[in-house]
Amino acid sequence: MKISQLLIPLIGIGAENGTAIEQPNVIPMGIGSVKSGKRRQLTRYLWHNPMCRDISKCQCGGAIGGGNEKNGEITVGGLENAKSMDIDTLDEVNLHYSLRQNCMWHITVPKGYNLKMQFEKDFGFDVEYHNFCGFDKIHLIDGHYGPNLTFEKIARFCGPRSGETGGTRPWDGRRKIFDDTGNMEFWDVPYTIENNKATVAWDSDQTQVRGGWKLKWWAVPKQGEKSMSVDTLQGALHIISQKIRPLIQDQNTVPIRVKRNQLKQLDNVMIRLERAVSEKGPNGEKSCSDMESWEPPSDKLRDLLLEDHPLEVWLGKGGPIVSYAQYYIGRCKNYNWDQRVFNIYKKTVKNLGRARRPHFGGK
Repeated sequence: MKISQLLIPLIGIGAENGTAIEQPNVIPMGIGSVKSGKRRQLTRYLWHNPMCRDISKCQCGGAIGGGNEKNGEITVGGLENAKSMDIDTLDEVNLHYSLRQNCMWHITVPKGYNLKMQFEKDFGFDVEYHNFCGFDKIHLIDGHYGPNLTFEKIARFCGPRSGETGGTRPWDGRRKIFDDTGNMEFWDVPYTIENNKATVAWDSDQTQVRGGWKLKWWAVPKQGEKSMSVDTLQGALHIISQKIRPLIQDQNTVPIRVKRNQLKQLDNVMIRLERAVSEKGPNGEKSCSDMESWEPPSDKLRDLLLEDHPLEVWLGKGGPIVSYAQYYIGRCKNYNWDQRVFNIYKKTVKNLGRARRPHFGGK
């Protein structure tokens, strides 16, 4: 089906991140091009924002957590929910997977806590796939979503995507959350929202009922989470990786397959660097470092590791990773850290602008 035959929506919240702004109703693209009543009822391709703008007017969902509860789950679908039911009879956190559902949940945990979220692998993830999640979709948002509220979009899940490694995993139509190295947030590991408020929104279109999904959420004290110190080898490499991975994932004009390879390369480089510093650095069996024993990073190196940099700086030949290797390994054999790190960024340079364009073919 061609996009010229569909309605182009201007419904929803205007801002990508920030205060919600109401927009006009649906406007057809090419007056007269949409002829059938069936086409007028299409609810696909409204992917950018949840279909329901105001939680008080949604078909299902509601406020959960209440500011006191510290854990819970939201379930849509499942074998026991095989038959469609009237939405009005459903529990707010256990929903039958049905056609044309527009649901929203506002989660609130006590102040002083952050939220963690993760899909239940044992339940499975079975939602209709579209490369931008234009059909059935789950919106995950930092903060409460709605008019005059402040929020930040995190992910828009559907899928799984056929042909992908580990094909049971959700697919993020925003291209922000993905990884086939066993580190995918929301799936392999929990995702941390630096807020005590979050929104989960669920939209299904007019065709196909699948197995559904289950999302668990829980609160963790803001000061109680384990912190990684830049003074330790493992802590420093963890901090570096956590700063670089989102930058790789956020390259919107670079194909997904390229970004996956970059993430694998990054993991490989960090593993090699940890091994090299352990063996060749201070206290190592094959030490060639100028340090007699392990010392914390210098103030200059510490600032370099903790500051935010663009991807080209992190992966530059004289960037933070290379500086860290030189600081602790010293003048050993040439481990080619500058080239190994820069090789990751070379994939960006070669593939800028080659990301796949939106596809609006049939199911």
